[in-house]
Amino acid sequence: MAARLRTPTLAFAALSICLSFAIIGCAGRTIHIFNAQHKSDVWLLPVWPNHFDTRELHALIGTSAAIVVLNAVLVASLFVITVGSSLNSVD
Repeated sequence: MAARLRTPTLAFAALSICLSFAIIGCAGRTIHIFNAQHKSDVWLLPVWPNHFDTRELHALIGTSAAIVVLNAVLVASLFVITVGSSLNSVD
């Protein structure tokens, strides 16, 4: 029964890791563009630089990074359990 639960858990962990990397990429690109252009852009950013709050983007990147790390730990532990159980069954 435990072997049947490992495959969906690995699939959901892999999906979560991929979506977290997409969030990190999009939010990181947005922060990079804002930091590169908020003083040199001739349109709206120099006029109202204090109206843009980037704390949420930093929190989003941190949360996504934590999700990636925790899912990597989950996947690694599932592989260790699988390898350990296969080694025990051989002996």
